[in-house]
Amino acid sequence: MFWSIIDESNGSKDKLKSILASEPRVIVIDFYKEFLKAISNLEEIMCGGGASEDYREDVFTLIVSKGREYYDEIVKHPECVPGDIDPNGPYFLNVAGDVLMERFGEEITEQLS
Repeated sequence: MFWSIIDESNGSKDKLKSILASEPRVIVIDFYKEFLKAISNLEEIMCGGGASEDYREDVFTLIVSKGREYYDEIVKHPECVPGDIDPNGPYFLNVAGDVLMERFGEEITEQLS
């Protein structure tokens, strides 16, 4: 379900927010957990020699946010990791947290246990 939601958003943060806003609380939380898992699966990939942790998180967030097909391509060919951050994104990491706070008044990070 995670990848189908990402793909359905077509790179639009607003569309993703709308999709998640129509889902039950547990789906929003699971989406966030799956997003973090997808990012952590990329941690072995290098992105530039001495890339900072923030830079790496931005690159990995972008890779996951671009959808399953792009993500799988990067996993198969880590040499294709983008060399710079696209300011136009998409960057979906915080969308589930925004939805959870707006709909349920809860912090997403408190739901990770």
